[in-house]
Amino acid sequence: MLRTAAHHAKKALTIPRYYGKGLLKVLTEEPAFVWAQAIAFKTLVTLLPLLLLATGIFGLVIRQEDPFTTVSAFLRNFLPSGQSDGLVELVMQLQKASGAITTFGAVFFLVTVITMFSTLRYVVGAAMGESRHQMRGIVRGYLFDLRMAAQVGTLFLMSFAITAGARVLSARSGALAAQVGLDPGLVGTAASGLLQLVTFLVPYVLTVGMLAQLYFFVPRPRTPVRSALAGAAVAAVLFEIAKNGFAIYATHVADFDRYAQEGEGLGGLGGVFGLILAFVFWVYVSGLILVIGAAVAALHERRTRPRKSRLRKLWASKAGIFRRHRERVEAEAIEAHTEAAVEPADAPDVSALPPGGDGAALTPHPAEDDIPGPPSS
Repeated sequence: MLRTAAHHAKKALTIPRYYGKGLLKVLTEEPAFVWAQAIAFKTLVTLLPLLLLATGIFGLVIRQEDPFTTVSAFLRNFLPSGQSDGLVELVMQLQKASGAITTFGAVFFLVTVITMFSTLRYVVGAAMGESRHQMRGIVRGYLFDLRMAAQVGTLFLMSFAITAGARVLSARSGALAAQVGLDPGLVGTAASGLLQLVTFLVPYVLTVGMLAQLYFFVPRPRTPVRSALAGAAVAAVLFEIAKNGFAIYATHVADFDRYAQEGEGLGGLGGVFGLILAFVFWVYVSGLILVIGAAVAALHERRTRPRKSRLRKLWASKAGIFRRHRERVEAEAIEAHTEAAVEPADAPDVSALPPGGDGAALTPHPAEDDIPGPPSS
């Protein structure tokens, strides 16, 4: 029993060692930190167009009276609590100053957002490994980015519908309970708890859904669903841990608000400068988490998917190439076997064959003295 327990414990310890060595290799041998910098810069450039486009969609398509409230709620879920309020207020002022969204502006914003997905596509593909991922062409790449933008936008709308439905149910739970003869207080308490649960789970599920789409659709060929979900789940957990840790760091250690104090030489721009600095640093950390999640998905695939099944799928996809290779190998094997059979160790000496080539071996003629004479009478 102790030997079995020790065997299972040793086998369990190989899992963190496997992923630890793989992640260390990615972070030390690949330009992972440069990839995170690219994501941070691209997010900073495309943040305002993305939020304005989302505000326009919620205002024009869903017909909300205050669409920016919904967008800001999602923004607060993805930012540390200590730094989200200032950034939301800044973006709201820019949104009010920009006026109504036009058709040309919407197209420009959409193109800008697509370029951000291009950066994410390159980073995720590179983090998966060059031997694992084949890059797309320019046109197919941009079409894929447009598709990913539509999928992520649909996911946002679905999460918004779930949250809005939970809020409506919580607000009307008392009246509905009274109509069917139930206790309004008890039903209201249950509905309030359900709303809190939905509010807690929706951001995490939304994060897992977005990351799983990137880890599943970006690589060519696609990763298994369970590998994409494993990488997305790890990245989402790290994202929540980093969000809370960054809030503590920004509040007690970094003190980004010091740029807004008098005497720093930045005047009225000090608060905005500190806010942008904190935001870029947070997006940089999020980019590292995205790279780690992609590496975990690739490592999970290599660990769980049997090599034989991969070769079988590759054989099926390129049957002609492998058939010609198999025929050539078999022909070489037959030729080698034939040559080995023709020249065994005990083969007859071919030099003793007559010039005529009749195949009969020459036998030495006996000498005349050795020929017995006729018997004497």
